[in-house]
Amino acid sequence: MKKLFILLAIFTIASCNSNQDNADQKTPENEAMSDSTAIVQNKFKTVVKAKTLEEQTFSHYISVSGKVEAVEEAYISAELSAQIEKIHVTEGQLVKSGQLLISLNTDLTDKSIAEVKTGLELTRKLYEKQKNLWDQRIGSEIQFLEAKTNLESTEAKLATLQEQLEKAKIRAPFDGVVEDIIAKEGELAMPGGRLIYLVNLQKLKITGDISESYLSKVKKGEEVEVQFPSYEGMSLKLPITRVGSVIDNLSRTFKIELFMINKDNLLKPNQLAVMKINDFYTEKAIVVPSILIRQDIKGYYVYQVIKNDKGADMASKVYVQTGESYQENTMVVSGLKPGMKIINEGFNLVKSGTLVNILEEN
Repeated sequence: MKKLFILLAIFTIASCNSNQDNADQKTPENEAMSDSTAIVQNKFKTVVKAKTLEEQTFSHYISVSGKVEAVEEAYISAELSAQIEKIHVTEGQLVKSGQLLISLNTDLTDKSIAEVKTGLELTRKLYEKQKNLWDQRIGSEIQFLEAKTNLESTEAKLATLQEQLEKAKIRAPFDGVVEDIIAKEGELAMPGGRLIYLVNLQKLKITGDISESYLSKVKKGEEVEVQFPSYEGMSLKLPITRVGSVIDNLSRTFKIELFMINKDNLLKPNQLAVMKINDFYTEKAIVVPSILIRQDIKGYYVYQVIKNDKGADMASKVYVQTGESYQENTMVVSGLKPGMKIINEGFNLVKSGTLVNILEEN
């Protein structure tokens, strides 16, 4: 029995040595087993995409809602009471400054002018006669002064009537478009009553109200990017032409104004506008997509890729201090440096210490 146990032990040892020798040999079977082991190890790594940080420019803008206004617009009215005899323009018509818009009836004024002119002839003759006598020291000074006063008074009356005659012709005070004709021919025009709405589409201004907190960051002359919701893709850069001098007591805002020439009459008064005002700019900044920044009880962090003690890539939290954010990006003030590699896709699948397999690097 003892001899049998000894023989079995020798056989077992020989068999183990044979298996070990086969394992050390590079056979196709052994290589296949090695590849399978590597696949299993990679299977436990989280696939991510990473981005190597570089310094870049960063700008922050404040958006302000505004509207387009006409610099020159007016409701044209009469300066005297008279019947509307003729309207010389139509709605939508372009007119020039000084162009005749409306003629009022001037029958009474014409008659008054004719009467005054007749009286003026007599008054002038009397004055000339008294002047000749007075030059010869004939007659009294009072008679001469009365004749002179009557002449001047009649001339002044005639000038007033002629001015009234001119005011009966209502003219355009500036170049523009006849947007609306309120009056009708035959109606009575009254002083101050609206007759025609005239607007100049060439000269426009864009106004908006800005929070008091931005008062120190908005300066006259600075360029502002202006966009219009009605025209997708349309963007203009205009300088600030006026900064309001008063803070509104209720809204705590101040007004800004931008002037522009509307060459193609594309923009319309009362149209909505969005003004983007640059209140921060730096040429060198570390900027990351805002969605990558997470938060825990210690603060804000992102995941970076580092090597563990075995040389494998793994995720690691790095806490950061954030600065300004604009649209989908945030400037990182501290915590990140150029050359660092952060996870920008798959960041929600990892935690500190997670082994990662970088599928693609930006």
